[in-house]
Amino acid sequence: MVAALTLSAAPTAEATAASNLMALRQAPTQPKQEVVTERPDMVSAGLSARLQNSRVEITSERTEESTTWANPDGTITTEINSGPIRVRRGEGWTRVDTTLVQAGNRLVPKAADADIDFSADGSGAFASIADDTHGEGQRQAQT
Repeated sequence: MVAALTLSAAPTAEATAASNLMALRQAPTQPKQEVVTERPDMVSAGLSARLQNSRVEITSERTEESTTWANPDGTITTEINSGPIRVRRGEGWTRVDTTLVQAGNRLVPKAADADIDFSADGSGAFASIADDTHGEGQRQAQT
């Protein structure tokens, strides 16, 4: 008498799913790379732009009215605005924000190019603006 034993090498659907799940759990996780949006100089911005295939701002080229970008293809792009989009605050820049906030009995913009204020309570001048065109630092008031 001859006994026959057949072994199948084809995995079942359950075995395949379990194997895939184990592989996912054991797969090394790659740290997610953070996208660089700005660099301090042209060389580092150009290198970052090329490596990540997206433009990177060159912060040393910032002005009140312009933003300069290093592109992945090695070119440079400067966007120039018709008016200020940022103002100096100490050593850095901040975006222009004309939202009025109270400062004593006056209302002043959060961040603006002009040194302007308005009456918050009706006392004093309705508005005043600094006029430094002649280096005298005078304020003009409107009542």
